[in-house]
Amino acid sequence: MAERQRIWQVCIPHEAPLDTGIDLDELARMFPLPGANISNIVLAAAFLAAAEEAPIGLAHLLAATRREYLKMGKIMPQAGFAGEQEVPQ
Repeated sequence: MAERQRIWQVCIPHEAPLDTGIDLDELARMFPLPGANISNIVLAAAFLAAAEEAPIGLAHLLAATRREYLKMGKIMPQAGFAGEQEVPQ
């Protein structure tokens, strides 16, 4: 899991506006995905956030994760993050 957490951390550029309170450990634990999928998720979440002119938030990351699971033909595990809000897809 530590490796996956590190991948999440590396995929989010330091200059990207990231909402406070994003728990990368929790994302790594909830979504056992390879690095390429995590990279796709971060990029998609950045586009969702940019469209709203907002920092990348948990809702953006979860919406992008849901899309990535759909592309893989899989069902996304229920995350159950506190304060989770839906972002239009």
